Amino acid sequence: MRQTVRLFDKPPELFKLFQPLFGPKSIQYANGLEGRTRRNTYDRAFSHEAVGRTFPVLDECADELIEKLRAMAAKGERIPLSRFCIGLAIKAILRVTVEPDSASLPDEQVAQLKSCYDLAWNEMEARLTQGEPEAGDHRVQAFNDALSHLHEFVDSTVRRRSAMKFDSDVDKTFADLAIELHAKDAEALRSDVITYMVGGFHTSGYLLLWALYYAIQHPNLADRLRAESAEVLGAAGEANMAAIGQMTFHRAFLDETMRLSCLAPFAARVSDAEVEVGGHTLPAGTPVIQALGTAGMCSEAYPEPDDFNPDRWTGQQLFEPFGFGRRKCPGYRLAYAETALWLSRLLAAFRFRLVDETYTAVSSFGLLTKPNEEVWVLAEALTD
Repeated sequence: MRQTVRLFDKPPELFKLFQPLFGPKSIQYANGLEGRTRRNTYDRAFSHEAVGRTFPVLDECADELIEKLRAMAAKGERIPLSRFCIGLAIKAILRVTVEPDSASLPDEQVAQLKSCYDLAWNEMEARLTQGEPEAGDHRVQAFNDALSHLHEFVDSTVRRRSAMKFDSDVDKTFADLAIELHAKDAEALRSDVITYMVGGFHTSGYLLLWALYYAIQHPNLADRLRAESAEVLGAAGEANMAAIGQMTFHRAFLDETMRLSCLAPFAARVSDAEVEVGGHTLPAGTPVIQALGTAGMCSEAYPEPDDFNPDRWTGQQLFEPFGFGRRKCPGYRLAYAETALWLSRLLAAFRFRLVDETYTAVSSFGLLTKPNEEVWVLAEALTD
């Protein structure tokens, strides 16, 4: 993989199947100068400083979820962990990347967005194994209806943000930067907003879900997370980038979560010139798969790779779960910050256990790895 770290371009053909969802003008398919220009523009919204300004919003989103879970815990109700983790991530990414000062999105709207996303994303992944649906198939109409709703949501958001004036660039969100960049290309604007919106919440949402699942499976490790959170955040008084940076066991826990769950199975690059990889000379234009999931299960690098062991991350890191180089996931800082914060807040507030103690999550693999069914848990409140 090291020979491909410096490569920026992606092989569009490997992701073309998802074009109906992202749109043909999405940054997902932009290479060369065009792709680099967009990344340079958008990365301003995900810098260390920019992510540091998101903590009040991330905390508010966590407060809302904790309040709901506390009410369910008091009644002994079953909690659909996947639904709540994705719902939390949707609220957060929309407020962070679009309207930080807005009132929280109504649960009904979040549920509708999640439903449309689930339908659209599952259809895209179904085409990987089942092929394209034929004309007239009900899958086509269902997908188009879900996509239409996503388009309407994005378009209305863009219209609202386009009318705003800003005193400083610091006040601009990712959406505002995209609006400026694509002032004359509404299709590219919509495509990039959908791409970042989906990329922003589905990865963080499922990362949090898997992390909570492993915390339930390993209560001794959950207690270590609680202790670190109490020590670091208790001393800091509030969450910030410096405090999150000191929560080294949380970072190790999330890295181990991504490794064992195989959250992001692969990345891909392509070179416009001849390149040598692993002693082999590849002609220009040859797609190269960075097999992140396979690398994470390498027993030479990670002894007993089937074991969940965050302490293995105290040594050298031999793979990057968010990808490599200049085209590494643009939101990796935000993903680490928000999931570390949410994991600490949720574990400080509750002790979770599986409804069915014999349940073992079965992975469903695609561009992202998730459990193949809802994870049902019960919660015991630990704090008022």
